[in-house]
Amino acid sequence: MSGENHKNLTDRGKKPPARSDKSEITDFIDKIQNLEGAEGRSARGRLLFAMDATMSRQPTWDMACSIQGDMFSETADIGGLSVQMAYFRGRGELKASKWVSDPRDLHRVMTSVSCRGGFTQIARMLGHALKESKKETIQAIIYVGDCIEENPDELC
Repeated sequence: MSGENHKNLTDRGKKPPARSDKSEITDFIDKIQNLEGAEGRSARGRLLFAMDATMSRQPTWDMACSIQGDMFSETADIGGLSVQMAYFRGRGELKASKWVSDPRDLHRVMTSVSCRGGFTQIARMLGHALKESKKETIQAIIYVGDCIEENPDELC
């Protein structure tokens, strides 16, 4: 099969990745800044950033880390946001960073991860998110991946 025909087959039906515009991101950060703690003081918002680090993501991993790093750097001046990066890869490997509020710390974590072969572990990732939310509320979870290899009905 020629390269051109192969490209057309692999691109068929794919949608471009969803992107939030600047106003959506600003609205999200405004909501986090206005959260009230139990004692009436501002609470730090918590965001779990979950990533698929399986081998199928390798071709776009560095670019994704750069874009996502830039996105979190934009929140540095605003403050009020703690982020935990969690990722899965390999056979049964799921790791999570500490909760960080400095985008440079998050960037270091992101750039230290390399992709490995394996299957998606979205159910385990959701279990991790549930466990973390029992310790302290998580306001948002962002998942970045390229496919679901698990039973979607079970995930729901």
